[in-house]
Amino acid sequence: MPESAKAASILIADPDAQAMDPVKTVLDKLGYELCHCGTAGQARKLVGERFFNLVFLSNDLMRGPEKDLVAGIRSASPETVVLVMASPGAVGSALEAVNQGAGACLVKPLDMREVLKKVRHAVEKQGLEHRYRTLFHNVGDPIFIHDRAGWLYEVNRPAALALGCPEKDLLGKCLPDLEHSPHPVPFARRMERMLDQGKLIHEVAFATTTGGTFLAELCSRPIEYDGKPCVLTVARDVTERKKLEEQLLQAQKMEAVGRLAGGVAHDFNN
Repeated sequence: MPESAKAASILIADPDAQAMDPVKTVLDKLGYELCHCGTAGQARKLVGERFFNLVFLSNDLMRGPEKDLVAGIRSASPETVVLVMASPGAVGSALEAVNQGAGACLVKPLDMREVLKKVRHAVEKQGLEHRYRTLFHNVGDPIFIHDRAGWLYEVNRPAALALGCPEKDLLGKCLPDLEHSPHPVPFARRMERMLDQGKLIHEVAFATTTGGTFLAELCSRPIEYDGKPCVLTVARDVTERKKLEEQLLQAQKMEAVGRLAGGVAHDFNN
C-alpha cells in the first residue's frame, strides 16, 4: 500500500466533473495520483481493479439501486477510506453513508482546508495500519484478538496456519470452542484471573482442522480494540518442548531406578 502523500491514489466519483476541478487542481499539485469517474458502476469497477487510498464519493451516485454504494466499495477494498460529498440538504443520505462505513461526510461546496486535512489524516492512518498489519502477520507466534467472552475479532496468519483454517473462517468463532483440553478451566474464570493479575499465562491444547492437536502456552492481556475492552492472546506452540521434558523426566526416573537397584544389589552383596 502506498504510504507517502506523493504515492497516495485518490478516486473522485462525481457526475459533475467541472465542480471538482478546483479540488483536483490542488491535489494534483500536491503530488496525489488522481482518477475521476462519473457513475456508480464506474466507481465499483475501478475500486475492484486497483487500490485507492481514498474515494471522494458524491451522494448523487448513492440513489436507487446504488444506495449501498459505500458498503460495496468498503467490501471490495476494506482499507480504502470513503469520504462522501453531500449538499447541505442531503443530511439523511450522508448519515446512511457513515453507517455503511464512510470515514466522514464533507458538505458542498468543499472547504479545501478540510479536504486536505481529511486526505492527510487518511493517508497517515493507512500508513500506520499497514505497518501494524505487516508486524501482526509476520510475528512467528499465533495471535488472537478477542472479547472477554472469547469471540474472535482478529487472528494473524500464523494462527490460521497452526489451526489449519483460513483467517476469514476463524473470525466470529469463539476461542474456547477451538480448544481441546481434557479438563479446561472455564473461560470466564480465566478472564477474571487475567483482569485481577493484569495478564494470564496458561497452557491449553488446540484442535486443528486436520484432526490433530497441539499444546500451546497462552499469554493473555487486556487491551482496547476499536474502542471496546478486548484481550490480546499470544500462543506459543510448546508441543515439542513438552515431549522433550517428558523424555528428560522419564530418563531421570530410569536413572533413579537404576541407582536404587544398584544400591539394593550392593546391600545384598555386603
